[in-house]
Amino acid sequence: MGEGRYVIGDAAWRTHPYALARSSIAHKLAQLSAELQGDEKIPEYSVRVGEPASEAPLVSRRGGYGLAISARGLSLRGADADGLFWGLVTCERLLLESGGKSLPELVISDWPEIAVRIHHDDVSRKQVSRLADFKRIVRLLSSFKISHYTLYLEDMLHLKSFPDIGEGRGKLTPDEVAAIVREGELHNVEVFPTFQLIGHQENLLALPKYAHLGRAVFQSMSSLDPAKPEVREFLIRAIDDVCALFPSKLFGMGFDETQGVDRQTFVAHANWCAEQLAKRGKTPLMWADMIYNHFGCETLQLLHPSIVPINWTYEPSLPVPHQRELEAQGRPVWGYAGYNNWCAFMPDFERAKDYLSTWAKQLEGRSDAALAASMWGDDGYENSRDLCWNLFAYFAEASWSGPDADRASFERRFQRAFYGAELPELEHMLGSLASRLSHPPGWYWRLHRRNANALFRLATAEPAIADQMRADEQVLEAALTSLGASRAAARREAEHLDHVAVGLERLLSVTRRMAFAHRHLANADPVARARDGMALADELIAVRDRYRDVWLRHNKSENVEVSLAVFDRVADSFRALAASSARMGDNATFAPMDLGERADTCFLDIAGIPIGIGAAHGVPFRFAGIDRTHAKLAGSNKVVGLGFEPASLRDLHLVVTAPKPADEQPMPALRVELSLRGKSVFSEDLSLITHLCDWWAPMGEHMWAGGGYTYVDRSRVTSAFAPDSYYGLMDVHGFAIPEGVVADRLTLTSLIGAEINVFAVTLERR
Repeated sequence: MGEGRYVIGDAAWRTHPYALARSSIAHKLAQLSAELQGDEKIPEYSVRVGEPASEAPLVSRRGGYGLAISARGLSLRGADADGLFWGLVTCERLLLESGGKSLPELVISDWPEIAVRIHHDDVSRKQVSRLADFKRIVRLLSSFKISHYTLYLEDMLHLKSFPDIGEGRGKLTPDEVAAIVREGELHNVEVFPTFQLIGHQENLLALPKYAHLGRAVFQSMSSLDPAKPEVREFLIRAIDDVCALFPSKLFGMGFDETQGVDRQTFVAHANWCAEQLAKRGKTPLMWADMIYNHFGCETLQLLHPSIVPINWTYEPSLPVPHQRELEAQGRPVWGYAGYNNWCAFMPDFERAKDYLSTWAKQLEGRSDAALAASMWGDDGYENSRDLCWNLFAYFAEASWSGPDADRASFERRFQRAFYGAELPELEHMLGSLASRLSHPPGWYWRLHRRNANALFRLATAEPAIADQMRADEQVLEAALTSLGASRAAARREAEHLDHVAVGLERLLSVTRRMAFAHRHLANADPVARARDGMALADELIAVRDRYRDVWLRHNKSENVEVSLAVFDRVADSFRALAASSARMGDNATFAPMDLGERADTCFLDIAGIPIGIGAAHGVPFRFAGIDRTHAKLAGSNKVVGLGFEPASLRDLHLVVTAPKPADEQPMPALRVELSLRGKSVFSEDLSLITHLCDWWAPMGEHMWAGGGYTYVDRSRVTSAFAPDSYYGLMDVHGFAIPEGVVADRLTLTSLIGAEINVFAVTLERR
């Protein structure tokens, strides 16, 4: 740094005509100056303004530049076209900080530690920007000197050959893609697709027209089946369509978390896909998790030479797991870090920086290195895609500056650049919030989805949470107060802090719901509970509406209803507390049985089931009290016996879950027996899969769901209760009890060693 300043005034910016052929350089120069001049005497990838006292330093590193500013002028010299552009970005930032009038005397030698820096944006989990917002993202990434932007697509791209794929989900149109790519060209950000060529196609395979392309597995179909000729026919046309939309030479082809595919088939399909992409002038990128988790790192030696493996890991440990083993196979291995923003309303920002810093250290000094940071939207992007711009910028600095990145001053510098002012209260809040709350970020995200019954049971099982929630509520109220002060102090991008506010409000809502559950455990006043339950429901809907408004500020309207439904379902459960206490119980037709002391476990993962009597499709069930949830048959020949007054029975209704069998084949698991005065009068063995299924992802809507409702005999099994987005309980019925049979006891006997859970039993009388 020098002492003086260069006042630019109306001076022309001069550059070699060759540099102006690059659209990004021409565009940036036009933004910086009203007058441009081509000058063949100036070296390629150089710019001069005025009469600089000295030439800019010569930087030879890829993407680097030298900049010299004296009181008489400016000299900028790029190592290549990218370097010249990033040097112009630095000039733009210096001008912005000075109000656009002058530049400080200085000499800069600058280059990226990691040549390829990729922002990975998941637009397949329901949250999709409108076009104007995609352009805004590109411009901001460019201002951070992030060189590449990849859109994670799955079925969220309009394919010319298959126009029905992704319909109604807000998929990107060809015109939108062309505009995003063009914006990238203007701002030196290369936009390329990550389009799955085998796995994570659950949305596609859920469409009846395309289900035949899937690999048959016990879980919900997620992977294409490479053994089917029609899959390759489909992919050839899909690859052509995607390549026609994205001119970049890079093509992310996925290959992570595939199902039902062995090593030989996996390698053969990867090589076939790579060959197709190579023919079209593309460099195929492939995630390597299947290789190191299942097939062995030596599998890399069998892959097509054009394939670039990518190691993704989100832990702050050096060396990065698997990186050395993968690199030992003889080809460059790219890295994917993560922003830590998934399944959390407010991520642990400092831990995310740990992830990003770790990868930057791992790749330090690698001339062929590339690093991406991933933003994922698991379960519908209830977290905001727009929340973490400081982490995007930290990734940019860590990957550009490597060991010279200054973490200690980063937030202050980011705030000056992004908000136009230092916001110390915001810096403190973001940096300390995760450590000041009583639980990790994902805990609150999970509880947000739990209904009132689940929270009552949790409050019973863990009474210490009451004090924790009171403390958390104070922390979050103070955070919202400090955020208001920061918003008032921000000179630009103040509306961005609305994303932070909604994240804090949702956290606060969770703490208040848990506090309500603890408060009313000991409060027998139904009027007070009804009043407070309605107030909580109203508060939750107010947060829901603000969440919706912030979503719609930048994103398409499609899919927002998925996240809003979570708010609505939980709010309804609190409203139900205020409803009439009259419930359907024992009557002439149905006799709900009481498991009583047989219910011996508080199963918190699925504790959103009714407390006491609850009805499903007109059938009443009696569930356990507040401190229990179900009877557990752990091991073969374990028995639950229920006696009752002698009655002629038409049917039985059992709410029961059982695990997926190891060999994924039906097998007898639970004997259902009716007896009269000790003598058996009816018996049936219920089978896993056919009659009994697990309680996780019951409709088979998740790629890892196994043994859910998808595979049962639908004539015998009916969905009964959905305690949570992830969990579901089934009513097993349709027992062929002969007419005239009278019984006074029901016995359930486990026939397998694995755990069977009995939640409720109802007799249906004749």
